[in-house]
Amino acid sequence: MQSITKRLQVLHKEIQAESIGHTMYKNAPQEHSGILSVDEEHSMTEVSTFRVAYEWTALRDSIKDLKPTIRARFCLCLQLLGLSLLGEYYSDEANELLDRDEESILAIFQETAEPNDLRMFSEREALHCIALMYALLDASGAETGELQQFLDPRFSYQYNQRVCGAMIDIDGAGTLERVDIEEMIKALLRSQVRLYKDLTAKGVIELVTACRQALEQDWVLL
Repeated sequence: MQSITKRLQVLHKEIQAESIGHTMYKNAPQEHSGILSVDEEHSMTEVSTFRVAYEWTALRDSIKDLKPTIRARFCLCLQLLGLSLLGEYYSDEANELLDRDEESILAIFQETAEPNDLRMFSEREALHCIALMYALLDASGAETGELQQFLDPRFSYQYNQRVCGAMIDIDGAGTLERVDIEEMIKALLRSQVRLYKDLTAKGVIELVTACRQALEQDWVLL
């Protein structure tokens, strides 16, 4: 299992190599060819890397203190996002994801973010990724309200979903918009994360709605 910085580095390099900056950013100008804009294409300073490492530690502590039902919903949201990225529910990769329990899913958030590993990212990008996790926590019912000012509406819906997927070692070209509710019910009933005794279409729709809320571009910044 890769460290969180290694996962995000892979995602960063893939997107740069694919030259899909126009899909990374909402309403991005044509000259964008990667994640960073011209004035942001530089590594973080020593001060900013330590700031990001500090915010990652704060996120880790917030997750440790989650109520059991919120923790389970957060994990199910990550599994749902991963399955929708894969676009299939019965592959080996999907089965491995569903076989993971809460402890396994949340283990990534217990890692230490090493400042030297963060230097390839801009501060804006790194804080956006952390804030995105807070957004998913809040959509799961945590009500942290943390770091909302660092959610960058220029990043695309698909990029945000791929960041969430990176947290659980999943990547793919699928989207949340193509979720098959009935198949997702069957899949999540196989999950080792226990939240629902009987998962219904309403329950899955609530999870999809929570994920959409976190990934949306038109956030209200507090």
